[in-house]
Amino acid sequence: MTREEILDFTRQHPVFQLATVEGGAPRVRSIMTAINDGRGLFFCTGRLKDMNRQLQNNPQVELCFFDPESNVQVRIEGEVEEMAEQGLKEEIVEKFAFLRPMVDQAGWGALSVYRLARGVANCWTMETNFAPKEFVEIF
Repeated sequence: MTREEILDFTRQHPVFQLATVEGGAPRVRSIMTAINDGRGLFFCTGRLKDMNRQLQNNPQVELCFFDPESNVQVRIEGEVEEMAEQGLKEEIVEKFAFLRPMVDQAGWGALSVYRLARGVANCWTMETNFAPKEFVEIF
Protein backbone atom coordinates (compact mmCIF):
# COMPACT_ATOMS: atom_id res chain seq x y z
CA MET A 1 0.00 0.00 0.00
CA THR A 2 1.09 3.56 -0.65
CA ARG A 3 1.04 6.27 2.01
CA GLU A 4 -2.28 7.61 0.72
CA GLU A 5 -3.84 4.12 0.57
CA ILE A 6 -2.76 3.52 4.16
CA LEU A 7 -4.24 6.83 5.32
CA ASP A 8 -7.47 6.07 3.44
CA PHE A 9 -7.61 2.64 5.11
CA THR A 10 -7.27 4.24 8.57
CA ARG A 11 -10.06 6.70 7.74
CA GLN A 12 -12.36 3.90 6.58
CA HIS A 13 -11.63 1.87 9.74
CA PRO A 14 -11.50 4.45 12.55
CA VAL A 15 -11.41 1.96 15.44
CA PHE A 16 -7.93 0.65 16.16
CA GLN A 17 -5.98 -1.23 18.80
CA LEU A 18 -3.52 0.97 20.66
CA ALA A 19 -0.53 -0.65 22.34
CA THR A 20 1.38 1.14 25.08
CA VAL A 21 3.86 -0.05 27.70
CA GLU A 22 3.66 0.13 31.48
CA GLY A 23 6.31 -1.31 33.76
CA GLY A 24 7.79 -3.29 30.89
CA ALA A 25 4.45 -4.98 30.12
CA PRO A 26 2.30 -4.31 27.04
CA ARG A 27 -1.14 -2.74 27.42
CA VAL A 28 -3.62 -2.85 24.53
CA ARG A 29 -7.08 -1.38 24.12
CA SER A 30 -9.52 -0.45 21.36
CA ILE A 31 -9.86 3.25 20.70
CA MET A 32 -11.46 5.41 18.03
CA THR A 33 -9.68 7.96 15.90
CA ALA A 34 -10.94 11.41 16.87
CA ILE A 35 -9.51 13.32 13.88
CA ASN A 36 -7.75 11.88 10.84
CA ASP A 37 -7.13 14.51 8.19
CA GLY A 38 -4.35 16.68 6.78
CA ARG A 39 -3.43 17.79 10.30
CA GLY A 40 -2.63 14.21 11.31
CA LEU A 41 -4.14 11.32 13.26
CA PHE A 42 -5.51 12.29 16.68
CA PHE A 43 -7.13 10.43 19.56
CA CYS A 44 -8.03 11.35 23.11
CA THR A 45 -8.30 9.95 26.60
CA GLY A 46 -9.09 11.14 30.09
CA ARG A 47 -6.22 12.86 31.89
CA LEU A 48 -6.64 10.56 34.93
CA LYS A 49 -6.72 7.31 32.93
CA ASP A 50 -3.93 4.73 32.89
CA MET A 51 -3.49 5.21 29.15
CA ASN A 52 -2.65 8.88 29.61
CA ARG A 53 -0.04 8.08 32.26
CA GLN A 54 1.47 5.39 30.02
CA LEU A 55 1.72 7.81 27.08
CA GLN A 56 3.27 10.49 29.28
CA ASN A 57 5.91 8.05 30.50
CA ASN A 58 6.61 6.46 27.11
CA PRO A 59 5.19 7.99 23.91
CA GLN A 60 6.20 4.96 21.80
CA VAL A 61 3.07 3.22 20.51
CA GLU A 62 1.75 0.80 17.95
CA LEU A 63 -1.65 1.19 16.31
CA CYS A 64 -3.35 -1.68 14.51
CA PHE A 65 -6.25 -0.98 12.13
CA PHE A 66 -8.17 -4.02 10.88
CA ASP A 67 -10.70 -4.75 8.15
CA PRO A 68 -12.45 -8.04 8.98
CA GLU A 69 -13.96 -8.33 5.49
CA SER A 70 -10.63 -8.34 3.66
CA ASN A 71 -8.60 -9.65 6.62
CA VAL A 72 -6.11 -6.79 6.18
CA GLN A 73 -4.24 -5.14 9.03
CA VAL A 74 -2.39 -1.85 8.90
CA ARG A 75 0.09 -1.55 11.74
CA ILE A 76 1.66 1.80 12.56
CA GLU A 77 4.55 2.09 14.96
CA GLY A 78 5.61 5.50 16.09
CA GLU A 79 5.55 8.21 18.68
CA VAL A 80 2.71 10.39 19.92
CA GLU A 81 2.75 13.91 21.31
CA GLU A 82 0.19 15.56 23.54
CA MET A 83 -1.61 18.50 21.97
CA ALA A 84 -2.74 21.43 24.13
CA GLU A 85 -4.83 23.38 21.60
CA GLN A 86 -8.27 24.15 23.00
CA GLY A 87 -9.77 24.12 19.51
CA LEU A 88 -8.82 20.45 19.04
CA LYS A 89 -10.51 19.52 22.31
CA GLU A 90 -13.66 21.41 21.33
CA GLU A 91 -13.73 19.76 17.90
CA ILE A 92 -13.39 16.30 19.45
CA VAL A 93 -16.09 16.87 22.08
CA GLU A 94 -18.41 18.13 19.35
CA LYS A 95 -17.79 14.90 17.42
CA PHE A 96 -17.96 12.61 20.48
CA ALA A 97 -20.90 13.88 22.54
CA PHE A 98 -20.30 11.19 25.19
CA LEU A 99 -17.30 13.26 26.34
CA ARG A 100 -19.41 16.34 27.09
CA PRO A 101 -20.50 15.29 30.64
CA MET A 102 -16.87 14.69 31.64
CA VAL A 103 -15.81 18.11 30.34
CA ASP A 104 -18.82 19.82 31.91
CA GLN A 105 -18.06 18.24 35.27
CA ALA A 106 -14.26 18.33 35.38
CA GLY A 107 -13.33 21.01 32.83
CA TRP A 108 -11.34 20.91 29.61
CA GLY A 109 -8.20 19.90 31.51
CA ALA A 110 -9.74 16.46 32.07
CA LEU A 111 -9.24 15.64 28.38
CA SER A 112 -5.86 14.72 26.87
CA VAL A 113 -5.45 14.82 23.09
CA TYR A 114 -2.62 13.02 21.32
CA ARG A 115 -1.34 13.21 17.75
CA LEU A 116 0.73 10.56 16.04
CA ALA A 117 3.82 12.68 15.48
CA ARG A 118 6.03 10.13 13.75
CA GLY A 119 5.09 6.80 12.33
CA VAL A 120 5.85 4.07 9.84
CA ALA A 121 3.25 1.60 8.66
CA ASN A 122 3.25 -1.90 7.30
CA CYS A 123 0.38 -3.92 5.93
CA TRP A 124 -0.35 -7.50 6.84
CA THR A 125 -2.47 -10.07 5.04
CA MET A 126 -2.51 -13.85 5.05
CA GLU A 127 -0.87 -13.70 1.62
CA THR A 128 2.02 -11.57 2.89
CA ASN A 129 2.32 -13.32 6.25
CA PHE A 130 5.85 -14.63 5.66
CA ALA A 131 7.12 -11.91 3.33
CA PRO A 132 9.66 -9.36 4.57
CA LYS A 133 7.94 -6.32 6.05
CA GLU A 134 7.81 -3.20 3.93
CA PHE A 135 7.52 0.01 5.93
CA VAL A 136 5.96 3.20 4.61
CA GLU A 137 6.60 6.50 6.37
CA ILE A 138 3.24 8.15 6.95
CA PHE A 139 4.02 10.92 9.44
